Amino acid sequence: MEKFLIRYSQTYILIGQLELILRSRLVKTLSTFSEEKGYAEWHQVLDSKTTFDVNSPNPGFGLWRDVLSQRNFTRLWLPCTRHAFLDLPFPESFKTYQKIDNRMHYATGTRNRACHFNFANARNVKHEEANLKWLINALG
Repeated sequence: MEKFLIRYSQTYILIGQLELILRSRLVKTLSTFSEEKGYAEWHQVLDSKTTFDVNSPNPGFGLWRDVLSQRNFTRLWLPCTRHAFLDLPFPESFKTYQKIDNRMHYATGTRNRACHFNFANARNVKHEEANLKWLINALG
């Protein structure tokens, strides 16, 4: 058990970094967009399919995964959330957005496995960490 915890220690750090950067950047970009739309709160621009507890001070990783899902390409990505990714080439491209969606999907699986101490996928730790690093780098 201890060897798995040690092996995943860098993964935990990367997941934390990614989640904190996403929280900060996406709240900022969504807040700006909300103001432009005349809403009082950033979460008011989210669609009805997006579940969010307004009483939660720190939205979870699942919310950011949902916000960056393909269904939000025209609704959120083009007007605002792409601006959270400072080092992303061709951010207005749908192909780029699909890459973010796919990488976030994979990162969600990594996060769930690591945070629920499911070490069945331990052989892919380096690949999972490379994906997390890619997303962090794309955020700048």
